[in-house]
Amino acid sequence: TRINSVRSRQIKRRFYARQTDDFMIVSYDSEDLRRRLIDVIRQHYQITVTEPGDPFSFNGLEIQQDLATGDTTITQQRKIEMLHANLRMGEHTQRVRTPRPKRQFGPPVPPPPGGALNTDQKMLATLNGALTHIARTGRPDVAETESELAPLAKGPTEEHIQAAHRAIEYLYQSRTRCIKFNGPGRGRDQLRPTIYTDANHHQGIAKIGVLVLINGGVVHGSSKIVRRPVGSVTEAEAVGINKGVRIATNL
Repeated sequence: TRINSVRSRQIKRRFYARQTDDFMIVSYDSEDLRRRLIDVIRQHYQITVTEPGDPFSFNGLEIQQDLATGDTTITQQRKIEMLHANLRMGEHTQRVRTPRPKRQFGPPVPPPPGGALNTDQKMLATLNGALTHIARTGRPDVAETESELAPLAKGPTEEHIQAAHRAIEYLYQSRTRCIKFNGPGRGRDQLRPTIYTDANHHQGIAKIGVLVLINGGVVHGSSKIVRRPVGSVTEAEAVGINKGVRIATNL
């Protein structure tokens, strides 16, 4: 598994050799040796060559591109680990599979007089602020939970604070998940948009969720109540598809 460098006395040049069980490849250039070796392996196996580039950070995102395929991955693992450590949440033995419980959140309590923030308000504002940045930059799977907790910050209860802690614990347990954009190295020379939508409908009011992907990577996610008259769930989903097409076209 090692490329050996050998100096020849006869030709006064350094060359590289790679020996396996039944053949040897010799070259004056290590990169040429690598390409030739891959060509030989491809004659017998279906392989995908990867060459991870150096990762770099931007605005809390960890970005890495594969130099061979052009695939790009975006994660927030370090940011989530730092948030989890700063909150001193510790290690949970119970698996958190969803960012929020199935039941609906209770109403907020009346805010205290005077306009000063109490401890619970400050706590939920801090937690929701962290969730907002993470959800909008790299983890759309917690966007709905973040949007439902945001209006409750004026009068949070213990239930709301526990829900924010649950969302952060969910992020921590799934911190290795990433957004992946497929590069042109696999024959995808053009951008391929994919749009998912779902909706519910009650008494003319619809809540529509839209997810837009470009080459397999999420570029937009939203879940909003539509105030326009909608006659059915099917019509609401058609509205969501139309919105997704407009977003993908603008991108």
